[in-house]
Amino acid sequence: MKAVTVIGTRPEIIKMAPLIPLLDKHFEHHFVFTSQHYSENMVEIFLNEMDVRRPDSFLHVDSSELDLLEQAIGAELAKLQPDLLLIYGDTNSTLAAARSIPEKTKVVHIEAGIRSFDKRMPEELNRIETDRISHFKLAPTGLAKYFLTDLEGYKEDGIAVVGNLVVDAYRIHEEKIAATALPFDLKENGYYLLTMHRKENVDLADRLKGILESLAKLSKPVIFPVHPRTRKRMVEFGMEFPDNLRCIDPIGYFQFMRLMRSCDVVITDSGGIQEEAITLGIPCVTLRDNSERMETVFLKANILYDADHRRDLEKVVEEMSKNRPEIQKLTNPYGDGHSAEKIVDYLLRELG
Repeated sequence: MKAVTVIGTRPEIIKMAPLIPLLDKHFEHHFVFTSQHYSENMVEIFLNEMDVRRPDSFLHVDSSELDLLEQAIGAELAKLQPDLLLIYGDTNSTLAAARSIPEKTKVVHIEAGIRSFDKRMPEELNRIETDRISHFKLAPTGLAKYFLTDLEGYKEDGIAVVGNLVVDAYRIHEEKIAATALPFDLKENGYYLLTMHRKENVDLADRLKGILESLAKLSKPVIFPVHPRTRKRMVEFGMEFPDNLRCIDPIGYFQFMRLMRSCDVVITDSGGIQEEAITLGIPCVTLRDNSERMETVFLKANILYDADHRRDLEKVVEEMSKNRPEIQKLTNPYGDGHSAEKIVDYLLRELG
């Protein structure tokens, strides 16, 4: 049976890395990278770090435009004519691939069912449409399955709870991450880690200014790998980063996870980092007024912070820091780190 995996971003490389070898073992497998994230240097770093074989096809779309991605992916799938198409998450590459399937192809959506219920977010619209197209919906948690079955009315056939591959990635590489040196003479729990790139935070000058003013009040240094989008907006708005932010270029998986493992609190607007934080037992503050990872909020490992209506970030961060011992006792809602095996076992059973 021929299976094709289509991904296009660096986070997808991290999450799909544990699954690619199993797909190679059990299927006639073709691996496609769209280059939606088109920093070739960073893509190569992630492929090498995660020990992922090189994709069979680099489409070199070098864009996140849906129309361009659909054209390139559609042409590739028309040549390959797969029985199965495996796609992950909520990127434009994910939706473009789902829209481009040949007639006989069945779609497997990994990380199905997660919802923020905020249709202002392009990712939310991508998730909903991708689930609508998919034949197999592989949910990371029982809550995601509940959204699919009880709220959206999908039949249980074709739906399974398999955990999240981000936990697999950490389990596999935990020793290497622990052995990675902390940079800048940082001390354990002596700093905060920040990521921020979403357009609702960085594309609006007033909101971005408010967030920066709140960050400036934090009591510990803040390590900030700056996303290109954020850096571009800072220049456009004529803003400067506060003195307590240590701004660095984007870094690889091992370095980033080492920084997260030893930080006091992670502050982010990323969905995947909310998953990684609870996997590492690190308190998380999410710079959003909603989340598609509500499991972490319900468990009090994560708190939502709406920067339009709050200016007490330092208080929130200190309170989350105090919760760290309890967070580290939690059972991870995203599974035991064996999601790749569960996915392949499920597909082999379903496909006979």
